[in-house]
Amino acid sequence: MNQTATGPDRIAAELAADLVQADGAAGGYVFGTPRKEALLRHEGANLDEVRDLAAAGTRYLASDTTGVVCFPSCRNARRITSAHRRGFASLAAAGRSGFRPCLHCQP
Repeated sequence: MNQTATGPDRIAAELAADLVQADGAAGGYVFGTPRKEALLRHEGANLDEVRDLAAAGTRYLASDTTGVVCFPSCRNARRITSAHRRGFASLAAAGRSGFRPCLHCQP
């Protein structure tokens, strides 16, 4: 079986990065929350960490090495080491600090 996301699977994977709600819950997905959580876990997202970040007011994660800001569920955000991770409550605040939006999750 091919593990590369293409066609409808790629679209579903890209939607997964965008549909984590402000409170950190997986929601707003047309196929329902359980399917959304399964998709995010399949992509390697740590939903407990995403919820904790949301509870702390962190809506975006940025890397001070790449200058990129992402949604916490983005595959690129999951690779940021803790020493280089910066959290932001808004995209505007990240932009003012010199970060640009991720090309994958497009926050």
